[in-house]
Amino acid sequence: YVTASIRWLARKLPDFVAAHPDVKILLTTCAYDWAFDDTIADVGLVYCEKEPDPEYHWIPLFDYRLHAVCAPALAQQLGANPTPAALLRLPLVAIYSEAHHWDLWCESAQLEYTARPAIVVDTLAVALEIALEGRGVALVNGPFATDHLAAGRLVRPVTHEFVCPGSWGLICRRESQDNPRVKAFMDWLVRIAAPVQALRP
Repeated sequence: YVTASIRWLARKLPDFVAAHPDVKILLTTCAYDWAFDDTIADVGLVYCEKEPDPEYHWIPLFDYRLHAVCAPALAQQLGANPTPAALLRLPLVAIYSEAHHWDLWCESAQLEYTARPAIVVDTLAVALEIALEGRGVALVNGPFATDHLAAGRLVRPVTHEFVCPGSWGLICRRESQDNPRVKAFMDWLVRIAAPVQALRP
């Protein structure tokens, strides 16, 4: 969850701390797997393909949408109004734990994906750095390139996207959901995530 922390959550945390000085925050960005580990955290911002077991309180925040991003100069190589097939002419960056994402994206666009990624990395954060340098196309799976897109540092070269099952969301133990600190933090995250959902196509 390095990318979710770096590209979305971390820059927002000072606002929460300013509004809730009595709540101390320790942000852990690295996890051994995708599952929420309640032995090291009170609240998780995680991706769940399906709703967690009943012992957990779960609040979906935003969809897990795969969409391609790259630097404007790289997108210009495709010409005006490129098709998803045209994207395969550019260097593609994949994440080794999510290598199937390009397969899903291409299959949903009715493309045969025979080329292999030019570069394979371990996190989306690294893939985005390569995209920002104009050296490849990355697949984003959440609102983690929003600021770069708004500033024009990245663009979506094609509009096609693929919505995966499940969603990004907040999770905690069921018995913790009414804890004032946990509730304050989760309620705050729901509020700041609302604009992301409002931008959905």
